[in-house]
Amino acid sequence: MLDANWLNALKLPTKALTGLFIASIILLIFDKTKILDLSVFGSLIKPSVILICTVSGALSFTAISATLIEIFSAHRKRTLLEQRRELRKNEQKEAENERKQKVLDRIQYLSKDELCYLADCLREKKQSFTTFVHCPTASMLMSKSIIYTPGGTHHQDYYPFVIYDFVWEYLLENKEQILVLDNKNKEAEK
Repeated sequence: MLDANWLNALKLPTKALTGLFIASIILLIFDKTKILDLSVFGSLIKPSVILICTVSGALSFTAISATLIEIFSAHRKRTLLEQRRELRKNEQKEAENERKQKVLDRIQYLSKDELCYLADCLREKKQSFTTFVHCPTASMLMSKSIIYTPGGTHHQDYYPFVIYDFVWEYLLENKEQILVLDNKNKEAEK
C-alpha cells in the first residue's frame, strides 16, 4: 500500500521545490550526455527522476506564479487605493476652493461698516484688529467666514479678530478698489 506521507512534499517551500526541480533536470542532462548513467542505480531510478522533475517543476511553477500574481495584485490594489485617495483629496480641494470663492464673492456685498473694518486693516497693513467682543459688525464678518477669532481670555473691549489668509491675499490684490469704495462711503456719511 502507498504511504500518504509523500504529500508532505507539497508543503515544501518554493525554494526547496525549485532546487529539487533543477537537481532532477541536471540528473537527466547527465544521463543524456552519459556523464552519469542512471540505469546503474536500478531500472526505476530514471522514471523516478522524471516523475520528481515533473512534479517539482509543476509545483515550483505554480508557487512562483501564485507569488507573482499576489505581488502584482497587491501593487494594483495599492495603486487603486492611491487613486482613490488622490480622487478624494482632489474632491476635498475642489470643495474647499468653492467654499473660499463663495466667501470672496461676499466681499462685494459688504455693508459700509464691514468694509470699513477691512479697509482700516489694509491702511494699517495689519491682518488683525481689535474691537469689543460683541461687536455686531465683527459678528457679521465672522458669519460670512471672512474673519475669525483666536479665542482665549482677552479684555472684552479689545477682543482680537483675524482676517483669514486667503481673504487677506484677496484684499491685498484688490486694495485700491476697496480703499476707494471705503473712502466714498466715508464721504457720503459727511
